[in-house]
Amino acid sequence: MSGVIVSDIEGFALEIAKRPVSLFFDYDGTLTPIAAHPEKAFLSYKTKTILKALSGIYQVAIVSGRGLADLKERVGIDGITYVANHGWEISAPDYTLIVDQGAACRAAFEELRPRIDSLCARFGGALFEQKGATFSVHYRMLDARFVAAFCKEFEDTVGPFIGAVSVFSGKMVYEVRPSFAWNKGSAVEWLLSKDEFCGTYPVYIGDDTTDKDAFAVVNGRGVSIYVGVPDDSSDYVFSLQSDVDVFLAKLKDLCRGKRQNHG
Repeated sequence: MSGVIVSDIEGFALEIAKRPVSLFFDYDGTLTPIAAHPEKAFLSYKTKTILKALSGIYQVAIVSGRGLADLKERVGIDGITYVANHGWEISAPDYTLIVDQGAACRAAFEELRPRIDSLCARFGGALFEQKGATFSVHYRMLDARFVAAFCKEFEDTVGPFIGAVSVFSGKMVYEVRPSFAWNKGSAVEWLLSKDEFCGTYPVYIGDDTTDKDAFAVVNGRGVSIYVGVPDDSSDYVFSLQSDVDVFLAKLKDLCRGKRQNHG
């Protein structure tokens, strides 16, 4: 069944606030609008202020494909959990987790990175983004006339390494990750076993295909919310990114007077 479009966002927030929730957010396209260039995806002062207030009441985690240092710098809130590189790096106030890629994967990445970097340099408008445990290739800014040729060359270049690495397609982006079975969903599952998240009602909001692994973990024990066109992966849908802002603002208003549930 396709996700239910939330038309009464304030009423929806009221129902959510009745539970002991934990909050999980993707970054690009969820907390910020999709930007033409990933460097231009900035968290607004208003959203940051609301997130900071919510983190005093609920456990808050930002779950992104971005590198850990980049994600922390852009969000800039202490005391929350950062899940970077699609779950491969987790940084919380009291612990960290770095998932080992394995020797074969590390070797494949070392060989692939310069090849993909060179490919992007030949196609003006394509962007190679190195993120540590993973890398991304953005082609949103590429001239439409060259997209098909670029995608074919990219797939031909990566093809021999499939097995050691995996490739996932997003919104005008390729995500290259280790083939080891770990993703955003694995990270959320791991976090939900930690004391501070255990027993909470997880609410996960995301806008990309990479968030669907997390939806699968949250569905049945909490609420998953997809930002965009409805499909069958999430419980609910926010049609617009701005709906996330409305939801957060209302949730913050409803939290006034509540005591912190963690130290």
